[in-house]
Amino acid sequence: MSPTQEKSITFDWAENSLVRFGCKIHPKMKSYIFASPTEYFQVLEFEKKVKTYSFVLENVPTNLLSLSLRIPKYEELVIDLKNGESKQVDVMRKGKKKATMNVSRSE
Repeated sequence: MSPTQEKSITFDWAENSLVRFGCKIHPKMKSYIFASPTEYFQVLEFEKKVKTYSFVLENVPTNLLSLSLRIPKYEELVIDLKNGESKQVDVMRKGKKKATMNVSRSE
């Protein structure tokens, strides 16, 4: 497409799916859309040189016990976490451990 042109595409995707949109000419030009099955979510912006991130999900009902972490190109990480509990989990990509994450849930 020429600069300033637009193209509309209509489509549906399944709940709990991560979709990548990209540019064939500029491979680094990409975006992701996630169809969240819940209203309790947070989007994190990752930077190449930053090695430690912290985030807090607030106002999550105590009866919801599973946390799902979706990172493009990585395996989905599902963590069951009760109030007051902490866990250390591995972040995997193509079957290989790429990082360790400490997760905790306050009471």
